[in-house]
Parts: sequence; structure tokens; C-alpha cells
Amino acid sequence: MRSTRFVLGTSFVLGCSFGTTPTSANPEAGKYDDYYSENAGGASTGVASATPTDASGQSPHAAKDSTGVSGPARRKGVARKLVAKKAPRDPEGGGEKPEGPKPVVPKPFPVAPLAITGFSPTAATPGTAVEIVGTGFSTDPKKIKVSAGGVPWPVLDSRSNRVLANVPNNAKNGSIEVRIGGRKAKSAAAFQLLGEQSGFGKTATSMHGLVGEVYAIGKEITKLPDFASLGNPTATIAVANLDVPPRSFEQGFPGVDGKLVEWFAIRFLGSLNVEAAGEYKLCLNSDDGSQLHLDGALVVDNDGIHAPKDACELVYMEPGEYEVDLRYFQGPKFQIALQWRWSKDGSPMEPVPERALFRRSAAP
Repeated sequence: MRSTRFVLGTSFVLGCSFGTTPTSANPEAGKYDDYYSENAGGASTGVASATPTDASGQSPHAAKDSTGVSGPARRKGVARKLVAKKAPRDPEGGGEKPEGPKPVVPKPFPVAPLAITGFSPTAATPGTAVEIVGTGFSTDPKKIKVSAGGVPWPVLDSRSNRVLANVPNNAKNGSIEVRIGGRKAKSAAAFQLLGEQSGFGKTATSMHGLVGEVYAIGKEITKLPDFASLGNPTATIAVANLDVPPRSFEQGFPGVDGKLVEWFAIRFLGSLNVEAAGEYKLCLNSDDGSQLHLDGALVVDNDGIHAPKDACELVYMEPGEYEVDLRYFQGPKFQIALQWRWSKDGSPMEPVPERALFRRSAAP
């Protein structure tokens, strides 16, 4: 990968590299040629923009100078500095923030009604940890029974307002049911079992990873949509990390039911836990558009209809927990890709690991 550093404003630096789309025997392969870059072979030149997002959540497209570089002139050698809004958490804590010592108090009376208000993800492969939220749950996992479609689920953890349960290999579609003694509650929505081929790499077996909200766009677009205008997601998925290399659309997008192969968008939410300060190179490789927002700020911009390509940023990050909002959309079929990689202080690039990611909890 070839990387170039630039500075925007005080100290924003980015790098990018190029990718090409392999030829396809599909008779529709040339249908969307006009969407792609004017470069031969479908290769695109991508320079991530440091321009803040507008009111719709989209980043403006800066004009390019004679060198093809977007934005104003930049000073070399200095990375943009990021400081997290939260302190880093213990990655070995299973995704849970410490609650501190629990005071000994009398059991509340009356007991809160047993109810399920939601669960996440709504679609998952066997082995995935599903978070079930509601009221009246027991803090003793041994007292809780969870099932879906009549098949029991192992309970991993429980609190008064949420239960973490594992999707078994023989799982079935259906409403999720929670039983505590003679009390029971069912979810209004049904759980959807995904086949193993629909998995997103490594299964998200704990609260590590990210939650993805899936939206069917239903029309042709040329850039990331305004997610606030898309209504409720068609499904939510859980991923350990983001490492889907370029692949044929015929395989479907990992974590989706296999039928959604074009004109859809996914918004991945959670947090990035940075344990050590340093200069980090953050890269998105996608087909089609993608953007990475940390603590509400646009950091990497790889938007638009294009063949698989990288967009990278070099930032100096202080230790802390950064809120993640990673947006992706798939335009016309043929190829799909989404990889989020990083390196620290010049080390080799690698996918951002599950250990560094924490799913956004569905619990209030």
C-alpha cells in the first residue's frame, strides 16, 4: 500500500491506496460503469476527506487541485490528534464495564414485571451471543431459562435489566422466551437464524465486536444515504470485527440473509478501546462507499460508488474508549467488500481486532 501524509487545519493527516475490480463474466457487469472512476480498469483514486459532515450526516466533496488531492494545502509530518471522551476499559472484562461493589439491600417489593422489550442482534449464526433486554430478570443466571422456537439457549450472564444468551447449533426461528420460575415473557419480534455461510468472519460470542443495523435502500444511490431518513432497520447483526475482503455478490453479504445483494446499507455501532497512545493508521477498504466516525467526528471517508479501494488516515490517539459509527453501503452487485484495518507506530496493517471493539448495548 502506498501512503501519503497531509495536514488539514491544525494537524489532520491521511493516506490512501488504490484497488481494482477484477473482470466479470456477468452480462450485467458493464451496467454501472458510469458510476465508477474514469481510471482504466475500474481503479479509483480515493483520498479520505477530513471535512466535517453536514447536517444530513454526509461529508461535502472538496474540489481537487492539479495533483488530484482533495482539500486545501497540508503540512507534512504531523498527525491529527484524537482524545477519547471516555477512559479505556479492561478488554478482558468480557465487554462489561465494572459496576463497583454491590450494596446489600433488601429485595425490592413488589417484584418488577417480567417483560422483554427487545434483543440484539435480531439475526445471527449459531454461537452468537444475543443480548435480551427488559425488566424483572434475575441476577442469578441459573434461575433464568431462555429459548426460541422451543429450543433452549445457554445463558451466559444476567442482570436485572438484561440477559446474555448463546444461540445453539440447533436453534430455530421464533420469538425469544424468558422464564423465571412460574413467570414467563416473550419477545414481540421473532429471532432469525442465519446459516453458517452468512456469518461475518469470526462469530461474536460476547459483547466484544460491533452491532450492525441493516437497511434495504430499494433504489439506486451514488453515496451513503441519510440513515435518519431510512426508518427502522430490517435487521440487526453482530460482528466480531470487520474483515470482508473483495468477493462476489453471489455469496451475499456476510451477516445478511443472502437475498440482499445490492442497494442496501449497514451502520455499525459500538466503541473502539485504545489502550496505548500512539500514531495509528486507520484504513477502510470497501466496495462501495464507507465512512468511519469516532466520537462523532469523520475520520476516514471512502464514500461513493467505486470498485474495492482503500482510504486511510493517520491520527495520533490518546488512550480511551472512542464511540464508533462506521457506515457502509452496497450499490450495484458484482462485488462487495468491507475491511477496517489499523497499524500502530508503523507496525504491519491488520484488521482491528475483536478485543479492541465493544458492541453497543441495547439496554438503557
